[in-house]
Amino acid sequence: MKSLVHLGLASFSLKMFSDPSFTKMVNNGDTISIGKGRNLFGNIGVDSTDSNLRVGIDDCRITRSKDTSDNSSGQLVIENG
Repeated sequence: MKSLVHLGLASFSLKMFSDPSFTKMVNNGDTISIGKGRNLFGNIGVDSTDSNLRVGIDDCRITRSKDTSDNSSGQLVIENG
């Protein structure tokens, strides 16, 4: 099954910010590093010609692993969103 992106029907973006007003974007390439106890704010966007398309986050995990299929490590920050 092809995704909406592969079919050319949608594009998605994820931007991370260090402030709650979403003005200080964090951009460190593929890796985002923040200090312990600091907040990180995210903005997820979708661009589509389908006005009925809705986006939601089911789960979000913070991990040191670059393996996106590794669910055994890290901290779950959103569950069943």
